[in-house]
Amino acid sequence: MNAVSGPQVLEGTWWKEEAGVTGFVTLSNTTDQPLPATLQVSDANAKPLGSYQVTISAHGTKRVDLQELTANANTVGGLSVTYNGAPDAVIVNGSLEDPAKGYSASIPFAAPPLASAKITTLNYGEIGLMVGAMDPMLHFPASTIFTPYSVLRNIGTQPATVTPVIYWMEGGAARSARQSAITVGPLQAKSLDVVSLMELSSLKNFNGLLNLVLEIQAPQDSVLLSSGSVDQTYTYVFEVIPNAAKVSGSKNLGYWSTANGDDTMVTMWNPADEAQDFIFKIFFTGGHYLLPVHLGPRATYMFNLSEIIDSQSPDSEGNLIPLAVHDGSAQISGTQGENQLILVSVDVGTYNVRKATCAYRCITCNGATSWAMSVIPFATGIGGSTQLTLKDTWNTGAQHDITKASTWSSSATSIATVSAGLVNGVAVGSVTINGEDLIDPWYGSSCGSPPPACPVDQGGGAGGAGAVGPYRVEPIATNLLGNAVCPAGYSGWSRTTQNQLQYQNGSGVLVAGITMSDILQITSTNQLGITGTQTGSYPTDGNGSWPDTYFVCSTACPTAGESDGIQTWTYNSTPLPHSNLVVYKCSSITIDGY
Repeated sequence: MNAVSGPQVLEGTWWKEEAGVTGFVTLSNTTDQPLPATLQVSDANAKPLGSYQVTISAHGTKRVDLQELTANANTVGGLSVTYNGAPDAVIVNGSLEDPAKGYSASIPFAAPPLASAKITTLNYGEIGLMVGAMDPMLHFPASTIFTPYSVLRNIGTQPATVTPVIYWMEGGAARSARQSAITVGPLQAKSLDVVSLMELSSLKNFNGLLNLVLEIQAPQDSVLLSSGSVDQTYTYVFEVIPNAAKVSGSKNLGYWSTANGDDTMVTMWNPADEAQDFIFKIFFTGGHYLLPVHLGPRATYMFNLSEIIDSQSPDSEGNLIPLAVHDGSAQISGTQGENQLILVSVDVGTYNVRKATCAYRCITCNGATSWAMSVIPFATGIGGSTQLTLKDTWNTGAQHDITKASTWSSSATSIATVSAGLVNGVAVGSVTINGEDLIDPWYGSSCGSPPPACPVDQGGGAGGAGAVGPYRVEPIATNLLGNAVCPAGYSGWSRTTQNQLQYQNGSGVLVAGITMSDILQITSTNQLGITGTQTGSYPTDGNGSWPDTYFVCSTACPTAGESDGIQTWTYNSTPLPHSNLVVYKCSSITIDGY
């Protein structure tokens, strides 16, 4: 969809499970000005059936009844909404219904991809389609028989190739049957004959759940998908939200309910060629419950929340879900935590047999929302090194160290190189180091059509400026920390200060003050031959910018008139690569030695 104001297009799909199905579309104006819009209805091959011109008042909503569906022999077709304005200035929703029988289903709408979009291959799973008679635990009337449906429409400008693959469980093992590919032309709509596909797969008398996976070759977001199951009376319609089978982090279920006749059905499918283990973590007011799920290759597992509650079986932590609890949320993750990469397709629906209602639940993909790099700005010497770290923050609030898993780069490898966050100084100059996260998913929703992949997107990172020495170092702030023990007869010989430094090499890098605990053991000798020692770590390396013998001065001379207060400090051990440097400052003398 265009990111700027101008002509906007939203495409939709309609279908009829039985002759009495009709429908309506609502158009809501989110702006402060009236907006004209056009709704066109077409058949399966994009032939126009009707057109509606409406003007939507500021922040108003218009409803358009799809009269063409009532007497039309077509069983599937398209809808197109056009207007001139900003993206999302008009929010479009729609529903198919037959009030006489209780039938209802949502109409999907989406913006078509750009004409220049490249062809990709993605697998979309319609998970947990109900076929035949259901297990008595679902509490449907004994005579209820379900038939699955799958409708698709190509809203792009290039043909789409669709290959259906049916997956089901038999004898505790996953089975599959691949069908012939079909081609869906631009703006063409098709209803897959799932029953015929099942017969071709020797599933004529199958009862249970199956997964219909559509392998689609087309520009991404080209194909609108709608799927679900409907009973023979057209009273119970269980919509299934297709989702892209793609590696992701943990996923959140925003709401489940077992109240007032509700129950929530969860279906999980492992698209991988190897077994996987998951944790389905059920949240409720006052606690949580851990349900381990092991899925073999291509295996499916379905359960109801009411089963978990009614069992009153403690989890691995000894937790129970109280019988009085009737709603909450949930998270699906790998056994190693929320940021473990997993490959799983999930469908969740809350249904009520007495009321003949079913509401699908959108799945939220957990992932990173921001990235931050430590030790910025940084500095190191020629031949020295500084370790940077990259952390991401997820939508859950948790932080993860992704330093080793990220891709690192330097803006000038002639000045500094970087590997796994370790910056190595090469030559004098300024440099920017970037850490790019290509592993962790972004936060987003896997709800809608065309079904977005989960994660919705990937990438992110952080960068920061730094510099490589040699440097001239200037203390720009001093804070008195205290007096060291002085030799007999001398006062104020080594008064200790904490300094803030500025590297004067054109980079303008400011470095926080360092205390004496950061200095290697060094020996100081003043010009009168009196010596003393300090211990700690001194994070610097001699690189030619000044001698490894440093000249500093105290704030008071040992004896007035006998000395200018300059002392010589030398190492008695090998210095470490530096990122900061501690110096001292007199009232009249700053630093000698450069």
